[in-house]
Amino acid sequence: MFNVLNDLRVVEMAAFVAGPLAGMTLAQLGARVIRVDDVGGNADIGRWPIAANGKSLYWAGLNKAKQSLCVDLGDERGQALVADLICDDAPGAGILITNFPMKGWLAYEKLAARRPDLIVVQITGDWQGRTALDYTVNAGAGFPFITGDGGPTHPVNNVTPGWDLMCGSHVAIAVLAAERRRRDTGKGSHVRVALQDMGLATIGSLGYIAEVQVNDQDRQGYGNHIFGTFGNDFGTKDDRRVMIMAISVRQWRGMQKALGFAAEVTAATILSVAPAFKMPISTTHAITSAIMGVGATKSIKAVRWGVAKNIVGAWVFTFPGAGATAAAMYGVLYLIVGP
Repeated sequence: MFNVLNDLRVVEMAAFVAGPLAGMTLAQLGARVIRVDDVGGNADIGRWPIAANGKSLYWAGLNKAKQSLCVDLGDERGQALVADLICDDAPGAGILITNFPMKGWLAYEKLAARRPDLIVVQITGDWQGRTALDYTVNAGAGFPFITGDGGPTHPVNNVTPGWDLMCGSHVAIAVLAAERRRRDTGKGSHVRVALQDMGLATIGSLGYIAEVQVNDQDRQGYGNHIFGTFGNDFGTKDDRRVMIMAISVRQWRGMQKALGFAAEVTAATILSVAPAFKMPISTTHAITSAIMGVGATKSIKAVRWGVAKNIVGAWVFTFPGAGATAAAMYGVLYLIVGP
């Protein structure tokens, strides 16, 4: 944990992923983050995965490095206590992260009346303030239809809450940007970050929307193949799966070198074409020759020519040697067994 933000104090009133992640990010950078929950915990207190003792591993993972305050938020005395904490005039305080509705005692106008330079970063589902979840945003964007094999009959929603994670990071950045503005101007901010807007803005930046607008064609599902470049998963002899991909020329060349791609393609091409011309050819000969050819293009010294000489000599000897051996064997069997 770093201490670059140790002059900030942040109150977090949020559940699930985006808000707690934003608070944890700031806490791990040194800010004093106080998570406020109702007595008994917020809605995410028991979210899966859970340990054998029933405690939420998810909750523990997203609340590292924070302090905790449990208070009866339905009681006026509890509300007043939390409002005092949010509006404390200490330097570096007066910062709130929340996905609660900003109304009643928590209305921004009421809190800002007590501390005009108050910073609130509020997470909402959509721009109208309605509820949305990561998995509904992902589904609304159409990604389940191009994930895995995709298609209208086999949609696959993402198990990683990517939009929540991205939103949480943006909330942390929004806090820092608003705090910089407050230092420069003395003004507070009420920043709204909508989860749905986060998803739409991102897919627009990645060119997914323009792809449909310009090309007038929907993206298809390609399984584990990587769209626009080489990539796929492969099985191994020990029943594991590995993902291999190359997105640059350098990576492509490295993959070719590691997998012997050029030699394999050359040998496969020769073995496929030769029968069309009724040319007898050996698989071993084709593959070995291709490997030597690829090695020679990189460096003449890369090929062990002594070994190559022995291989070629063995090939040359194979024809008369095998023929003579077969003839002798046939003669012996003829004498023993007869015609």
